[in-house]
Amino acid sequence: MQCYHAGWGKQEYLGLQNVPIFDIARNPIDTLLDHKPDHILVDGGMDRWMPFDQITELVPTYNLTHPGEDWRATLRTVADLLGRTSLVQDIIEQYENKANEARSLLQRSVRKQTVACLRISALGVSLYAGSERGYTGPVLYSDLGLTPHPLVRKLTNYHRRAELTQEWLERLDADHLFIMFDKRHSRVEGEERRLLNTPSWQALPAMRNRCVYEVDFMTWMNYGILSHGLKIDDVLKALV
Repeated sequence: MQCYHAGWGKQEYLGLQNVPIFDIARNPIDTLLDHKPDHILVDGGMDRWMPFDQITELVPTYNLTHPGEDWRATLRTVADLLGRTSLVQDIIEQYENKANEARSLLQRSVRKQTVACLRISALGVSLYAGSERGYTGPVLYSDLGLTPHPLVRKLTNYHRRAELTQEWLERLDADHLFIMFDKRHSRVEGEERRLLNTPSWQALPAMRNRCVYEVDFMTWMNYGILSHGLKIDDVLKALV
């Protein structure tokens, strides 16, 4: 089954259109077990939806204890479970070659222009971290070699993201902004987009220069070789 959340949707980029949906926020574990999975893989984030020990009593369950940023370890674990370990290194090398090629293109087109990534909801704006943490930083700033805006380092402070106050948002004069919308907290349709109509948002340099790029929430708010590869595609489309 593929995970779904009413406020976030599902991972369309995985191409699982014919696979049943499991609503992680609403469906009881029995809904998942009706499909008789051979294995379940979870990480620490699953605790918010259901107790880990409740799952392990029912199906062979593997707890991925490494951080989500280490997608290579996740890939190796899955390959080991499915008997596909011989394929892993080639797949990783394909990704790294793609990232290196993109990095070369971006060095010529963007140079030292600054970049930031924002998650926007009805509750506020989150700034995502630098090259070591989070869904986006390791791709944008490590794999692709883009330059984070100074506020990225200043505010995230070893966390995966930081909430932006109005003052900090107004100081976010990055050359390029990648943004995505989190609908989870919206009480009415489109509430998460109201920020875009405010004077402070309209005054941002990236907004004035048409250098704000909306990207798919589920693609960018996930770890893994497929989502990371699509992030690279989005960056090249926007910046090259």
